[in-house]
Amino acid sequence: MNGDKKKTIPCIRSARGYRLYGQDGQRYIDFYQNDGYAMNGHRPAEVLQALKSSAARGVWAEYPSRWQGKIESLLTRLLPFVGKVYLYPNMEMALSDVADFFHARVDVEDTPLGFYDQEEGRTETADEAGNKKVRVLRWRPFSLDEKQEKEVLAGKRGQLCIPLIPFPGKFLPVPVCSLPGGAFSPRELPEISPVLGRLMIKSILQTMKRIEGCASENWDDFDLPGVERVGPYIRIRTDQKGYNELFSHMLGEGVLLPPSRHIPAIIPGEYNEGDVLPLKRALRRLYGNS
Repeated sequence: MNGDKKKTIPCIRSARGYRLYGQDGQRYIDFYQNDGYAMNGHRPAEVLQALKSSAARGVWAEYPSRWQGKIESLLTRLLPFVGKVYLYPNMEMALSDVADFFHARVDVEDTPLGFYDQEEGRTETADEAGNKKVRVLRWRPFSLDEKQEKEVLAGKRGQLCIPLIPFPGKFLPVPVCSLPGGAFSPRELPEISPVLGRLMIKSILQTMKRIEGCASENWDDFDLPGVERVGPYIRIRTDQKGYNELFSHMLGEGVLLPPSRHIPAIIPGEYNEGDVLPLKRALRRLYGNS
C-alpha cells in the first residue's frame, strides 16, 4: 500500500480471515488483501502450522534443502503451461535478473488481462523511445480464462510468468517460470530458506485446493452496475478522482478497497451480507440498477 491513501488507513491491530481490526475498534472487510497476497485469508491455519513446526527445527538458514524440486513440481501442476522454475528472494532481484538477461526493460503484464488496455504482441518489443522490452506475465489465481491460457501455451503472452502465490505477506520466494518458447537462463541463484520453502509449498497446496472448490464461491453476487468482474476480481469503472472519493467513503463504512484503481479489488473468500452491503449500495447509487 502506498501514497496518501496509506495515511488514511488507521493502524491495524489484528486480522482474521478477510477482516481487519483497527486500533480504533473499527472492523474492515478486506477487498484489497495486500494486492492478492492475503487472498487465502490473513491467518491460514495450515500455513501458520507449517511456520511453527519448521521454525521449531531451527532451519531458517539458506542451506540446500529438498524444497526446490517440490516447489517446481507443484507449480507445474498448478500452472500446466510453465516449464523451468527459478526462485528469487524478492521481486526486485527477479526483475533485475530478467532485465539483465534480455538486455531489455521488463514490461510486467498484470492479470486479469481483460481489466487493462494491453494488446497481444511479440515477446520482445520496443517502447516509444526504441528501447527493447521483454514481457512478463504476472499470474493471479482464477485470472485467466480458457482462451487466454491457450494464448500463453502458444507463446503469445511472453517468455516468462511470475505467479502470485497467496501468502499474507510479501516475503515468500518469488518464482520466475519459463513459458513455452522461452529462453531464460539466469545467473546462479542463492539458496532459499527451508522455512520459506515449506511455507511456499503449503501456500501452493492451499491455492490448488481453493481452485478445485471454486464453484461454491458466490462471485456473481458482485455482477453489479459499474463493475467489471473476472472470477473473484472486480474493477470499478471510474476515474481516479471518483475512485479516491469512493475509497475514502468505503473506509468510513468499514470496507477496505485497493489503494489504487489500477489494482483489482478481490471478493473476500468469506463474508456476510452486512459486511459488503455498504459497497453494493454505493455502486447502485453511483451507477444505477442496470
